[in-house]
Amino acid sequence: MNDETLEQIIIRSLQEGVITIECNGVVSGINPAALRILGLNRDALLGFSVEDTLPKRNANSAFLDIFRNLIDKDEVTFLKEVELIRSDGQKIGLSVSSAVLDVTECAPGMESYVVVFRDITAFKNLERAKRKAADHLSHELKTPLSILKACLQSLSEIYGIDPKAHRILERGERNLDRLLAIQDSVEQIFFPQKPQPKILPIEITINNILDRILQSAKHRHVELERKFDYSVFIIFDYNILETILNVLVKNAIENTPDEGIVIVNFNQIDSAHFQIEVKDHGVGIPLEDLDFIFEGFHHTQDTNEYSTKKPFDFNAGGKGLELFQLRNMSDLFGFKIDVESQRCKFIPQSTDHCPGDINVCPHIRSAEECFKSGHSVFRFTFRNMSE
Repeated sequence: MNDETLEQIIIRSLQEGVITIECNGVVSGINPAALRILGLNRDALLGFSVEDTLPKRNANSAFLDIFRNLIDKDEVTFLKEVELIRSDGQKIGLSVSSAVLDVTECAPGMESYVVVFRDITAFKNLERAKRKAADHLSHELKTPLSILKACLQSLSEIYGIDPKAHRILERGERNLDRLLAIQDSVEQIFFPQKPQPKILPIEITINNILDRILQSAKHRHVELERKFDYSVFIIFDYNILETILNVLVKNAIENTPDEGIVIVNFNQIDSAHFQIEVKDHGVGIPLEDLDFIFEGFHHTQDTNEYSTKKPFDFNAGGKGLELFQLRNMSDLFGFKIDVESQRCKFIPQSTDHCPGDINVCPHIRSAEECFKSGHSVFRFTFRNMSE
């Protein structure tokens, strides 16, 4: 029986890498997973700073900055994704979090900081493969879809008088348009246009966009509440702003039952940053889907749920591309998008169903009970663009 405490046994057994650091910046503890992930040995790291030990300092600056900010500024990190080049030359992806421990003095052996990280290389490789496949599929579809479109138009001119032929051709054109819309969405994701920022007055711009969205959703009985904690102007690309609001509000309405509420809030975080927040009191996102909500072609419902739904219908869903487009936009232009959600407690599983109307839900007696049972909040944070 050794002298390890329960906490030490737990840390040693974790699959996540854990490094503990003294207040003077030297490493006081490192678990086996951390050594395996970083490709280092214990003797080379214990008693030294991570910066002195890690190779290729310039290439690994993003990872080292987490330690510098933690030790010099008590600045913590939460699930930040960085790349690391190990001493053997291999490039890996890490998701890193850090914390400042609650200690009252700086003394030898006194652990003041902890950094925890996970190897996400395989996950990122899969994500890149998905993007490459979607990009390739978009290019392969473009020409044959355009040819089919022209063929159907020609056939419509020849047989359009026949009512039966007209119905068949109209159905074919409608479904072809759906395929073209998917191809166009993929193309926008991988080949976005260069932003064209200009001065946008907040209230009139956002209200006009929201009014157009409501016109498309007029068959739904969902209230749209608007709040402006900042109402002057921003310097931003109008098309990007419109895309953000279209995606987030459409997503919120499709996940909110009739007689529900969607709240759109625009606020200023500080002198440089602004935030669009869209909250719905809807069904919420199951935990098993929450981490993948921004990944392409990921549905939170069974695929069959989407087969007969129209845009803005309750539970209509989509192709899994719209939120992926916002994620890609965030990566490309330096924005930030995040989500928090609570699944409705009456339908905890993704296979459970909401009736789509608060008035007919068998689990509640009032709209207020529905509002308290589930919700989702999407936040899009950005700063002014240069004109």
